[in-house]
Amino acid sequence: MYLSRKEEFLKMSSILNELLNKIKIIQKNIEYPSKFNKDLNLENKTIIFIKHLEQQILKNIESINELKNPFLLFVIGSGNYGKSTIVNSLLGQKIITTNDLPNTWKIDLFIKSDIEKMEITYQDSNKVTKSLHSGIKSLKKEEEKFKESKKYISSILKNYKKDKQVDIPTLKNYKKELESKYLYKSNIVQVRYFLNKSGILDDFILVDTPGLNQNLLKNTVNRMKEYYLRSDGVIWILDAQNIVSKESNTLIEEITQMNNLYDNNKSMIAVINKMDIIHKNDKQNTIKIKNKANQIYKDKFTEIVFISAKKAINGIVSDNEEFIYDSNINDLINCINEKFKEVSQESQIKSKYQNLKIMKDCINNEINNYKRQLYKDISKYNEGEFDLYEKIKNIRIYIVEHLNKLKNDKYICDLEFRELKSNLKSIEDMCNLNLEKLYDSLYIKSNFNKNKEIKQIDFRVNFSKSKYIILDYKTKVILSKTKEKSTSLSRILSSFDIEQSKKSTNNQNYIKKLLISKIDNIVKDCIKSLDEQLNFIEITINELREKSFENKYIEYELIKEHIKNINDIDITLKNLG
Repeated sequence: MYLSRKEEFLKMSSILNELLNKIKIIQKNIEYPSKFNKDLNLENKTIIFIKHLEQQILKNIESINELKNPFLLFVIGSGNYGKSTIVNSLLGQKIITTNDLPNTWKIDLFIKSDIEKMEITYQDSNKVTKSLHSGIKSLKKEEEKFKESKKYISSILKNYKKDKQVDIPTLKNYKKELESKYLYKSNIVQVRYFLNKSGILDDFILVDTPGLNQNLLKNTVNRMKEYYLRSDGVIWILDAQNIVSKESNTLIEEITQMNNLYDNNKSMIAVINKMDIIHKNDKQNTIKIKNKANQIYKDKFTEIVFISAKKAINGIVSDNEEFIYDSNINDLINCINEKFKEVSQESQIKSKYQNLKIMKDCINNEINNYKRQLYKDISKYNEGEFDLYEKIKNIRIYIVEHLNKLKNDKYICDLEFRELKSNLKSIEDMCNLNLEKLYDSLYIKSNFNKNKEIKQIDFRVNFSKSKYIILDYKTKVILSKTKEKSTSLSRILSSFDIEQSKKSTNNQNYIKKLLISKIDNIVKDCIKSLDEQLNFIEITINELREKSFENKYIEYELIKEHIKNINDIDITLKNLG
C-alpha cells in the first residue's frame, strides 16, 4: 500500500533530483576540459552516456510531476439529461447555465486555480483568456445568437405550415434543411474555467462534454475522444424517465466499442438523474426504476448511483442540507472518490514506480556497459604509457650500440671518412625505418579514436649530414693542397690545428686521439639527433594518448573522481528499491 500521491511524489523526486545533481557534477568536468578538448567531440562516449542518463531522468521527472496534477473526470451522456446541472452540483456552485446553449456545442473543463479566469479556444485553435465574469458574458452572447437563429427558423416553419398542408415527415425534413442553413453554430470549441474552489476540484479536473445526440464539429468529437482516453474515470449520465431507451443503449454500445478499439477499458459510474420526478409521480416507481437499471446496466458500469441533480443544486444555492441529503449527491461524490480517486491514485503511483524500475534497469545496464569499456580503455592507456617508454628505451639502446661501433681504429687512416659516412648512412636508414615502425605501432595503440587516420610527422634522423662530417670535407680541400707522397701524417694533420702541430709534430698518439675525438663528436652528434627525435615521438604519442582518451571520455587525471561519481549514481539508484 502506497502513501499519498504527495508523499510518494516527494520520495521519487528527491531521488531523481539527487541523480540529476550527480550527473551535473560529471557534466562540469566535461564542459570545462583541460588543454585539449576545447570543442566537445560528438562521439565522446562520456557525453553520449551522460546525456542518455540525463534524458531518462528528466523524462521520469516529467512523468512523476503528473502525481501533482488532478485526475481527469469525464462526464458524458445525451443532451437534456441534466449533465450541466450535475456538474454544477459537483462543483458546489451554479457556474454553467442550463439552457439550450452553451453545453450543447463545446467542451467545458473545470480546473482549480488561485486566480479565477476563463480560457476560450476557437475552431482555428486560437485562445483568448478573459476574466470569469467577462468570459461568461461572451458565452451568453453566443447563446443569444443561437436562440435568435432558432426563433428565425421557427417563424419560417410557422409560415410554411400555414401556406402548405404537409405531413410530419416532410415538416421534419424541412426543419433539418433550415437548421443546416440558418442555425447558428459557434466557433468556440472549448472553454477552460479556472475556479478558486475546493472540493472535487482538489483532486479532479471535470470535463463536461456536449450531448452525444448533438451535431458536433469534427474537431470537437476528436477532443472528446482525446479527453475520454486520458480520463481516470467516466460519469455516464442517464435519464430516469428514459432509462431503457434505445438511444441510451446505442450510446453505451458505442463507448464499449471505443474501449475495445483502444484497449482502454474505463471505470464508469452510471448516474441515473431526475429521480425527483420519478419519486414525485409515483414512489413505487422509484424502486422499479432502480431494479430495472441494475438489471440492465450492472455489467456495463462499476457503480450505479441514483440522484436528483436539480434538488442538489437548489440545496447548495439555498444552503438547504435536507435538499442536499435527499438529492443523493454526496453518495455520488463518495463513489467518485472510492472508485476513481483511490483506485486511480494506487494505479498511478504503481505506474510511476514501474517506470522508475524500467529506468533503473536501463541506467544500470548503461553504467555496466560504459564502465566495462572505460576500464578496458584505462588498461589500454596504462599499457600504452608503459609500452612507449619501453620501446623508446630499447630502440635507443639498439641504435646507440651501432653508433658506438664506429669508434675503432680502421677509420683513422681513412682521412676522408668515406667508409665512416657509408656506415653512418646505413645506421641512419636502419634508424629511420625503426622509428617509423615504432611511431606507427605506438600511434595505433595510443589512439582511442579509431576512425582517425595516423597523423604523419617528420621524425627522420640525418646522421650522414652531421656537421662534423661536413667539417671533414672542408679539411679534404686543405689536404689536397698539401698532399705529397712523402707528406707525413703529422704534417697533414697539422692543418687541423697549427699551434698544436708545432708542439706535437711527431706525436702519433696525439694525432690518433685527435681523430678519435672527431669520431666521438660524430657519434655524440648522432645520439643527440636520435634523442631529439625520440623525445619528439614521446611527446607526440603522450599528447595523442591523452587527447584521444579525453575526446572519447574525460580528462585522464579526473578518471578516479569520474568513476567515483558514476558509482555514486549506481548507489543512489538502489534507493529506488
